[in-house]
Amino acid sequence: MAAAFASAYRIKGNRRRIRRRTSGRTIYVYVGGNPVSYVDPEGLQQVWGGRSAQGWQALSVSQRSQYLANRAPGEAAMGATDFARQFVNQWLATHVVGRSHNGWGGQDKYFHCMANCQAAQRGPGGYVASQCLSDGREWFDQNIKGDSAADSAVDQAANNYGRSSGWSNPSGNCSQMCGGYRPGGSFPF
Repeated sequence: MAAAFASAYRIKGNRRRIRRRTSGRTIYVYVGGNPVSYVDPEGLQQVWGGRSAQGWQALSVSQRSQYLANRAPGEAAMGATDFARQFVNQWLATHVVGRSHNGWGGQDKYFHCMANCQAAQRGPGGYVASQCLSDGREWFDQNIKGDSAADSAVDQAANNYGRSSGWSNPSGNCSQMCGGYRPGGSFPF
């Protein structure tokens, strides 16, 4: 089937157009940029995150670099979107829905965990983005807002837990994985 797809593009003369559209980057990320030497006919081999020894570990340094150049920016952008979504949810829980409760106690840790979990599930780019955004946020909270180092340490623990949970379980439910940080009562998120 892959040969038929490739030959169809050669026949139509679209191969040059594909190269131009991808700026010289390979479209064969799933086989480390080498469709001749590596095959994955069932589409079952994962090639990112060291989740399978046959995948990420087997790739050469240049193949890993090529993968990260092709996929990491998109994963990082999607991870940043996950952070933005959880920030909005946290703001709503504090200022709109939770106004009558003066917010829910401990909700901050739940949203930290959720944002990191969802971003890490995106792949290496999302994982790195979650690390950078979390560290930046904690720096801001300590140095600009004046939060204590102890509060920052508890936030970082929630960040690390969410990040490692999302990374180790890419198809899991982050709400369940971060359930230990979820406030009690009628918390709507």
